Amino acid sequence: MSTSGLEFRSPESYAAGGVPPLALAAAVLGFVTVLPVLLVSTLLWALTDTYDPLAAGWAVVPLPVAAALVVGGVRLLLRRSWVLLGVATLPVIGVGICWASVLQPATPLGLLLSPATLGLVVLPVLAASFTLTPGVRQWVGSRPARTPSSSPAGGQPGVGWRA
Repeated sequence: MSTSGLEFRSPESYAAGGVPPLALAAAVLGFVTVLPVLLVSTLLWALTDTYDPLAAGWAVVPLPVAAALVVGGVRLLLRRSWVLLGVATLPVIGVGICWASVLQPATPLGLLLSPATLGLVVLPVLAASFTLTPGVRQWVGSRPARTPSSSPAGGQPGVGWRA
């Protein structure tokens, strides 16, 4: 135990139970990143001409990304996969970099402190980097296999059962 009262454990010690802090932080950052993505979708929808179906279609593009961020965060916390959350942050980071380089002021301080840059670049980069840490990947990979007695179908192979 450290002097600050925080106890740092190895990824192997989380195999029995509990969520590593970096996995929890990655999932929370993924959930928080959904808000700027939905804001971008709303802005695209409000600024497009509703009579042009191609232009209105761009407002729908961020919605699957937002859904992937939520599902990725849930799957990470359930120890199913770390990949979906890591991949779902990539389009957000790309849009955030384009937004920051084209639409934001040219001063470095204004670029760094912009809420759009924070929500579309910094948060998803942190979520992706926390997801890609070896401890989180090892924790997800060390998920205990389901036994027939713990399956939701009462031990019937083929329905919610994994060998």
